[in-house]
Amino acid sequence: MLRRRFEVGVLLILLSLFYVGCASTKSVKVSAPEMDVQHENGEAEFDIAGEVGSSAGNSSGKEDGQSGSGSGFTVSIPIPERSRSYFFSIKTNVVELAQNGTPATMKQAAASLHRTLKDEYTPQERVLLNVMADVMRIVWPSESFTWDTPEVTGANPYTAAIDSARRGLYDKSTGNVDFFTTLLPALVVMTVPAKTEFYADARGSLEAALSLQEDSVLALYLLGRLNLLEKKGRESLDCINKVYAVLPSNRDVRFALAEALLLCARNGESLEMAQALVAEKPQSVEYLELAGRAAFASGQLELAEDYVLRVLQLEPESTEFVLLRTKIMIARGEFVKASALLDMYARTDTSAKDYLLLRANLQKNWNKNNNTAIETMTKALALYPNEIDVLLLSAQIASSAGVNVNGKSARELAEKVLAADPENIDAKVTLIAEMNKSGDYAGAYEMSSGLAKIEGVQSSVLHDHVDICLALGKKTEAWNLASKLYEENRNDETVQRTYMKTLVSTGRTSDAKALFDTLLPGAGSQMRSFLYYERSLIDSNSETMMADLRSSLSANPRNPDTLYRLYTIYYGEKDWRRAQYYLKQVGAIRPNDASVQAKLSELENLLK
Repeated sequence: MLRRRFEVGVLLILLSLFYVGCASTKSVKVSAPEMDVQHENGEAEFDIAGEVGSSAGNSSGKEDGQSGSGSGFTVSIPIPERSRSYFFSIKTNVVELAQNGTPATMKQAAASLHRTLKDEYTPQERVLLNVMADVMRIVWPSESFTWDTPEVTGANPYTAAIDSARRGLYDKSTGNVDFFTTLLPALVVMTVPAKTEFYADARGSLEAALSLQEDSVLALYLLGRLNLLEKKGRESLDCINKVYAVLPSNRDVRFALAEALLLCARNGESLEMAQALVAEKPQSVEYLELAGRAAFASGQLELAEDYVLRVLQLEPESTEFVLLRTKIMIARGEFVKASALLDMYARTDTSAKDYLLLRANLQKNWNKNNNTAIETMTKALALYPNEIDVLLLSAQIASSAGVNVNGKSARELAEKVLAADPENIDAKVTLIAEMNKSGDYAGAYEMSSGLAKIEGVQSSVLHDHVDICLALGKKTEAWNLASKLYEENRNDETVQRTYMKTLVSTGRTSDAKALFDTLLPGAGSQMRSFLYYERSLIDSNSETMMADLRSSLSANPRNPDTLYRLYTIYYGEKDWRRAQYYLKQVGAIRPNDASVQAKLSELENLLK
């Protein structure tokens, strides 16, 4: 037995000699086990247990020289020193609490670091306490904290990165040697959110920080805020929902979640959350602004205006909300008031994106002046070439006017929107309209079919889908959808028009005539013109057909369908002069329709 103890001692001495050249304060403590030696094939095997500790003390709580069973001895063997975190002297679990970054975990970390006298804090503790305090001020402003923030003396990359972020700079000199030197430069996401040139660097920092501590709520929240800034709806909602699961009562998180929901067009949920925030802080401008935007997106115009007026009472110079009030006026059809607000706004700025969008909207829908709307959107595209809302309105105006905007066709503009936002319904609607114009009904049908299946999709999509089905001869599908719409809302004029067209196109002549008799007495001039035109398609002889067409024009002299049908009738009869007369009127209504202009040129040649 004594010989075996001697052999163990020699082995440990040889191991210590192997590391004799290494200068380190760390050591490995190898404890000789109790001499319960197992023998196999006549050889002894020793199970030597080792513990990593420091020269400052025995972390196991046992005295040196003792094994787990009270016998044996310990030899300290120096090992090479590894690179250490700046916060190496602070307990690992405390640093991890700080890196987790929620208000609660940082308060726990601060409590663990608390000293009675400020002079007792180490330099590392001073830095960590100040870093956490600044994170609270910048990232979690709705939360309070009371821990000491002893003065930090001497330069360090941690507080330097925070100071840079406050000055609007992304600090690239931290070295990224640990979690906080990696993450802290990304605080620019909160301090200067409008500086897009920092987004790529901030994303890299936050993703690297998460790879160092994957459960960091702080890093995940900042990544969610960055996704919000970059209008990445689903990505922002994914990040912030995970943070919300941890911090469901935190107002900063709830505000960010409401923003993400609004970005994802979950307008009702966003409004509900925003209203709860306003109830807690009725004078908070940012909460009122969010509630106003969510109410407007939800179509609750009265509620939206109430929030807008409350914002303007607190901040009369808020140009953003002057423009939002203008949007509300336009949505209500109060174009005179909207125009007056825009004229007032134009005294200070005529290049803001929202101003240009609203001005073009008025020019198109109120002034009925596509040319001036195109001029406005040409300017908007030059200033904001990649903004989805600018591209979308440009596409819509280009489609309705039949011209290019800033050298781009409606189809090109809509496709550019869909390249950035593949699920954009309005861009798809515009693209479908362009496909219909070019006769690409198959392509229009493929895209329209997908839209028609979306629950709650705008009703115009369903009416357009009926028209596409009729153009392709898919009469059963058109009838099923049109009859369903009619059963759900018989008093809606658009529904009545779609149903009437479908009755006529699917050969349900008696039903179409019965509906004509029902609707005509109470119809306005536009509807009367439509009804007479549709009945002309099923009249049994040419005299009643021509009488209905004349009645259609009498009710609405600018009905393009009626005018074009009269052109085709006279063209078929080779009455070029009368054909030209009616087609010229179509051309006046659709001056940019290339097919109409081509037919007019043909008639000019025939009349020579």
